[in-house]
Amino acid sequence: MKVLFFHLFFLILVFGFNTADGAIGDHVFYIEITQGVDYEDPSNSSDDGFDFRLSVLTDASVYRIDFVSPAGQHFVIPDEQETNDPDTGTSTYREYNDDQGAWEWAHERDISNISGIEEYGDGYYLITVSYYAGGSDQTPIWFGMPGSDQSLPQPTQVPQPVSPAPYSGTNSPVTFSWEPCTDQHANAIWASLENEQTGEELDVGTPLPVDQTYWGPLQLSDGIWELNLTFAYGYLGLTNDDGIEYLVVKFNEIDILFTVGRPWTDYEVWGGNTDYTQMPGDWWEYYRNPQWTDFEQLTESQEQSGRYYGQYQYYLVRAYRPLLLDAVRASDSTYQSNWPWHWHGWGYNFENLNGLPDGMYATVGDWILFENPGHWRYITLITDQSCPTADLTGDCFVDLADLAQLAQQWLTGLEK
Repeated sequence: MKVLFFHLFFLILVFGFNTADGAIGDHVFYIEITQGVDYEDPSNSSDDGFDFRLSVLTDASVYRIDFVSPAGQHFVIPDEQETNDPDTGTSTYREYNDDQGAWEWAHERDISNISGIEEYGDGYYLITVSYYAGGSDQTPIWFGMPGSDQSLPQPTQVPQPVSPAPYSGTNSPVTFSWEPCTDQHANAIWASLENEQTGEELDVGTPLPVDQTYWGPLQLSDGIWELNLTFAYGYLGLTNDDGIEYLVVKFNEIDILFTVGRPWTDYEVWGGNTDYTQMPGDWWEYYRNPQWTDFEQLTESQEQSGRYYGQYQYYLVRAYRPLLLDAVRASDSTYQSNWPWHWHGWGYNFENLNGLPDGMYATVGDWILFENPGHWRYITLITDQSCPTADLTGDCFVDLADLAQLAQQWLTGLEK
């Protein structure tokens, strides 16, 4: 979930200001520029990143937006519903905002390397709007402390949720709490929620005082929810020389997952016979949301290694928190090596899945799909959790094979 705290609330300000005379002020209603650190999963420092976002609200006369950053880099938001560049982590979109009766244009970038943020920076952003009827206009936005040449301070305190704890289960109504914000470089707190399965979204509505430590109680539907908690320093209600209202913010945010109506579980295993990789569009969303598909859940989720029965064409492992996977064994005693498989989302070290369990782990951050050649009756996942003490065969499962090995050891012992 990338619902930044300023995005929804501050749009209500769009029609509450007086624009100055001039062409661009008649067509551009509102601009926001935000930059900060996204700590994502609090238990995994490797997915920390830097987020940048620039968005503009316009009327229907605009067909393209360009902007030049203080670092001198040129960017384009085209007249397209959505674009994505996985190599740079950059996406753009243009969509009609029904609530505001205006077109929203946005440029967003998730940056894993801190050097990438240098393409943006503090200072003046020069925004150019081009019109269907021909011609263009420009307007500058100062990304810094109003009335000075100073940069906005960057919050450094990482938000720390208290309740619900990350990866825990709770019941509705839910009251959220967090450790007090003591960061002198923060002047507001924002919190928002998204149901991972239904897309339902909620937020605090207005920025919270920086000394507030709770939000709620809220009535939430059952399911998996993500909380975004943000400590921020910024200004809203600013107006540039063209009479365009704007917002500038720097932030630190964290995202946590929790469940409502059932205990938290780390991953689920599903079996099915439909190849959704051939579906048009965002086919991976079917595997992120297997409840939308004809796949069957093979077990309640669990943290430890386990065996999952059923003769399916595909076995889906849906991870809801980073899952360390050592090996995967099929019912014919073969281990994952050259099997057909797919994965999507973030993850790494998948070469560590190959072969026997060896204490070298692949990290599954979203989902992974294994294809059955036709004769498997189950698969066994071997994770970083301890295998049963009675497991003698190394497959993290106790069965007749372990009994046979125990008998062999006993007989060998008698011979001595």
